[in-house]
Amino acid sequence: MRFSRAILFALAGLLIVAGCRPAKVQSYRVPKEVPPPPLSFDMPGMVAAGAPEQASGTAAGAPAINAASSGDAALRWVAPESWAALPPVSMRVAGYRLSGAGGASAELTITAFPGDVGGDLANINRWRGQIGLAPIAAEALATEIQRLRFGGREFKVVEMSNPAASPAQATLAAYTLHEGSTWFFKLTGAPALVSATKPAFIEFLQTIQPR
Repeated sequence: MRFSRAILFALAGLLIVAGCRPAKVQSYRVPKEVPPPPLSFDMPGMVAAGAPEQASGTAAGAPAINAASSGDAALRWVAPESWAALPPVSMRVAGYRLSGAGGASAELTITAFPGDVGGDLANINRWRGQIGLAPIAAEALATEIQRLRFGGREFKVVEMSNPAASPAQATLAAYTLHEGSTWFFKLTGAPALVSATKPAFIEFLQTIQPR
């Protein structure tokens, strides 16, 4: 009996000693939190020639005045109300969507680049290629380019059409030099709509002036 009690007391002592031991502390290495990279934003209007500036306080029903700047140089213009303004994207300073009868559409793009961008022949042949036309020779430039002058500013105007394309396409373009950059105003779309828009396009060119 005493032997049994001795065993019980011994077991109880062992349990008490074990229970008094401090718990094992486990440590974990937590990776240092790396802050996320800063967000980058492609700001509308951050294009080669500068962003258009929408005039504020325009009277109701009046055409909006749109300005595009290139450093210290800037141009502004007045677009017809029926031309739907498009946001600046990529290398485009500004743009407009035109709609015509039967779902016909055309788009006017406004861009500006330093220098002459290759010259008349390179520019015209690039536009011809865009609507599926063959390039022309330098000797044909004299008959391809119409020169207009408004308010002391000269515009070179060219027209081209490819009714055989699918869909048929036409381009009416004007370009002018301003403060060392060439500004391009290029209307491309359905031939009938582009042709019908020419008078309004010429009037639009007359509104272009330094800011």
